[in-house]
Amino acid sequence: MAGREEQEKILKEGIQNAQHIGSDIFGFGEAFHRKYPSEWHKWKEDWTRKFQHLQVDVNLRYRLNRVGKITNSVDSYQNN
Repeated sequence: MAGREEQEKILKEGIQNAQHIGSDIFGFGEAFHRKYPSEWHKWKEDWTRKFQHLQVDVNLRYRLNRVGKITNSVDSYQNN
C-alpha cells in the first residue's frame, strides 16, 4: 500500500490531468455549487475554463472501518 505522500501525489496528478483536459470528473463544480450557490450562477457558464485554473488543495484523511482478510477470493467463485 502506498504511503500518504504517494497517495496525495497520485490524487494531485489525477486532478491536474483532469484540469488539463477540462473534465471535472471529480465533481468540483457540484461541490462549489453546494458551498457557494450564489457564486455558482456567475461561474457555471464558464466553469470548464475556471476549473482548468482552479487551485486545488489535497488534504487526505481516511479511516479503516474493518481490518481482516477475504475468506472467499474471486478465484474460488470462478472455479465453481
